[in-house]
Amino acid sequence: MLAFLGFLTVVLMLVLIMTKKASPLVALIAVPVVTGIIACGFFVTDPENAPGVIDFVANFKSMGKMITGSSGIGSVAATGVMFIFSILFFGILTDAGTFRPIIKKVLDLVGTDPIKIAIGTAILAAIVHLDGSGAVTFLICVPALLPLYDALGMKRTTLATIVALSAGTMNILPWGGPTIRAATALTPEGQQTDAVAFFMPVLPAVLAGLVCVLVIAVFLGRAEKARLGNVALAGKAYVEPELSDEEKALLRPQLFWVNIVLIIAAIAALLKSGFAPAVIFMVF
Repeated sequence: MLAFLGFLTVVLMLVLIMTKKASPLVALIAVPVVTGIIACGFFVTDPENAPGVIDFVANFKSMGKMITGSSGIGSVAATGVMFIFSILFFGILTDAGTFRPIIKKVLDLVGTDPIKIAIGTAILAAIVHLDGSGAVTFLICVPALLPLYDALGMKRTTLATIVALSAGTMNILPWGGPTIRAATALTPEGQQTDAVAFFMPVLPAVLAGLVCVLVIAVFLGRAEKARLGNVALAGKAYVEPELSDEEKALLRPQLFWVNIVLIIAAIAALLKSGFAPAVIFMVF
């Protein structure tokens, strides 16, 4: 019954969020609390001294400790802090315009060749997804590349497929959602979650996955080239989207290389320093 309630909790949260019946924050808090209260009627309070005896009131009172204790928020607090500061770190870098020259360079290199465009899409999505946020990746990559795809007549589904493949592979980073959740679930009760230690053994698989993404991008690009034939861009070129005055005020083009060094140093520190990822992102 407890296992069933656990699966039911996950299903209900997904349904509420995907159907927009509740915001993610409300669904993630309310559903587990409700199913937790229901579970109080199935959990044996003292199996050693009173096997089979269910004390609903005692179980209900223990819920608070279960939520905030070492097996609850206490076990994921450091991971949550890491996630918050990783988003802040890469968000500040994005606002400073660190990735804008990289995006422009990639788009300049791909030209009007569908194969190069497909490869460039994969590389660009992988770079942008360093922050571990899928939403940010699509918000940056799609507006930047969609005019180019439309001008050439390339399928929009090709753009979506390549970005999703690249972002999905990069999402295995220690500060990505899937790795954080998997590491949390597999960490013994009472111990702090270490997403970096969990990530290191699968690093070769992630690198192999990125190679596979590039190979798939080549195949998709060749298919597009064969479908379109020798299509020219008809003089159209990539035009950078206009920035608001607030966005322009945040740009720091003179600090581009400083920011690149920060990114490289932060990743190196995450993999080799031994410090907790939350501390590293806070410092950087």
